[in-house]
Amino acid sequence: MIREALLSAIDRPRPRYKSSGKMRLWVSELGYCPRKAMLRITGREPTGEFPVKVKEVMSLGNSYEDNTFAWLKRYYGPRITQGVPVGDANWSGKIDFLLTHCNETAGGTSWGSAIIEHKAQGGKWFDFNQNLPRLQHVCQAWLYGHLLEKKYPLNSPPKIILFYRAWGNYAEFEIVPHEGGVRAQGVMNDEEVSRWLWVKPDEKRLELEEWFLRNEVPPLPEGGPSGDCLFRGEPSCSFYDLCWEGG
Repeated sequence: MIREALLSAIDRPRPRYKSSGKMRLWVSELGYCPRKAMLRITGREPTGEFPVKVKEVMSLGNSYEDNTFAWLKRYYGPRITQGVPVGDANWSGKIDFLLTHCNETAGGTSWGSAIIEHKAQGGKWFDFNQNLPRLQHVCQAWLYGHLLEKKYPLNSPPKIILFYRAWGNYAEFEIVPHEGGVRAQGVMNDEEVSRWLWVKPDEKRLELEEWFLRNEVPPLPEGGPSGDCLFRGEPSCSFYDLCWEGG
């Protein structure tokens, strides 16, 4: 009875928002299927709704984020803000949490900032410490930092933090870009973790921007549907039928 009521409430058609201005890429699209991003940009109508299981996961993720922010707000007070908009001519997004902090040094006082990208994940992602952080999330967090620096004058580059939550699990990584990749270092369930990731977020950004500026939809990936298309074996992309079923 309760489960049926929950799923019925969750499984409602999601509103489709029409942009009042120029269409832009979403930061949350970086690292995922570029074809999906460009189908949206070029105005193709989704051929299906998200499965109810996906909607349930998304709803729980929002609840986790709001809960995390409520506790951080009690600790940091007005120095932390939720949903900070950033963007440029090509990109649009909202930083989950933005923390401003004051550094007292011998040279005086300087103000800095920390971007906190919040991700709620299933417990399976914590089974092996090599699963996190996910490459898509690293790219998105980096882009938020890039866009923040373009919008606001900062004394120093913002610290970029990825924070993961699941029932009984957590992980916190500082993302430090280097010339050949990204260093992710932090703590997972009270154990120190340091990982080198062979990903270049700026190259991912430029690749997607190229399709965007040409206003073209990339071809279908070789080998059939990928992890971006399916969730637990079921179609999870609203353009799945258009790509794979001739919809």
